[in-house]
Amino acid sequence: AEAYFKAYDARLIDSLKDELSGSLKKAAVTWISKAEPDRSADGSQLVVALSKAIAERDADEIHAACKGWGTDESRIVSVVCSRTKSHLLEVDLAHRDKYKSTLANLLSSEISGDFKKLIKYIIMPEVVFDVYIIDKATKGFGTNEALFIEALASRSPARVTRARAKFEARGRPLVDKVNSELSGELKKIALLLLDGRPETPADESLAEQQAEELHEAGVGQWGTNEEKFISVLGTSSVAQCQAIRKG
Repeated sequence: AEAYFKAYDARLIDSLKDELSGSLKKAAVTWISKAEPDRSADGSQLVVALSKAIAERDADEIHAACKGWGTDESRIVSVVCSRTKSHLLEVDLAHRDKYKSTLANLLSSEISGDFKKLIKYIIMPEVVFDVYIIDKATKGFGTNEALFIEALASRSPARVTRARAKFEARGRPLVDKVNSELSGELKKIALLLLDGRPETPADESLAEQQAEELHEAGVGQWGTNEEKFISVLGTSSVAQCQAIRKG
């Protein structure tokens, strides 16, 4: 939401309200505006028990919204789009225990269209979603290179590592997938991102130097030295890249 505001001088939530309608609008606005609960408190038995009880209640609420005559999409939105992914995993487990069905299977049979897609993505565990995006980017004829790179460049190194392990659990190295689907400079940057960028804090003085190097590699010369951009941005932490941008 912050990046959207910087890019377009408008709040993402306002744009969603203007562009969307119906249940999709309710779901998207609720998901964007929800406050992420602080789950860093102690892991006492009381906290665990309370979390489990809320998950069981949420599972009942979603199940009830899908049963009977018609589907109560507002009830689905009120629960699914106001919970964290970690909590929704607990809700899914509670629903499996009580109703012998996953949330994904239940909801996929009750809702449709773009609303269905959004809810599907929200309830997906983070690592499952990331692997899904990689698969989607390489499915069919041709490769959606922008989507593929987004799945790597917009994630933290730890998240990329988890997605890589999940992908490779199926028996094929993700490096092989990159080598077969990408080429040229895109392949180079993707392989660097797979190796994992450092998670170090920004070095402001170094950032100024790197910003100057990138300027000289691009605007400051005839043509663009793409190798310089790859070597600097592909091996710098997210914090360092942000500092370079300011520099």
